[in-house]
Amino acid sequence: MTLWTGRTILGFTVAFLALSPGPARGEWRKHAPAPATNDTARGQGLMGPIKNFRLPEFDDKGRKKSEMFGDIAEPLEGGDKFKITGLRILIFKEGSQEGTILAKDCIFDKKDKGASSNSEMSIEKGNMHVTGKGFRWNPDGQHLEIFNNVRVVLKDAKIWAKELKQNE
Repeated sequence: MTLWTGRTILGFTVAFLALSPGPARGEWRKHAPAPATNDTARGQGLMGPIKNFRLPEFDDKGRKKSEMFGDIAEPLEGGDKFKITGLRILIFKEGSQEGTILAKDCIFDKKDKGASSNSEMSIEKGNMHVTGKGFRWNPDGQHLEIFNNVRVVLKDAKIWAKELKQNE
């Protein structure tokens, strides 16, 4: 088992707040508002929770970059944010699935399509498994910040040693 912190691995950035406080609030996300996900959301306003929430994100070439799922999405006051319970984010690279982020819950901002939470989370990506508490996800740059109790386990250190040498 090998522990690792604060680098880009296989094109996916994992940043820790202690190492990198990041840009000012809102600067790291640049997106148009999320499209409506059902008839209730299309101009009529949301009256209650949405079950089986799903929101794909595509690149300029029409390839899927990420896809966010939730068991339940509950609109919060103001209508621009939702509490997502049972969060799952699939991460894609050039149209192929590359990783999965899981969390008990998060706050999703439909204006910038970002998600943040103080709950425990995990990410699986290839031979890497990361756990922590609290995160912020930016689908635009596929940037994930993990705030506390970060633990990274590399399942095959030989593969990662080669990858880290290429990133230097």
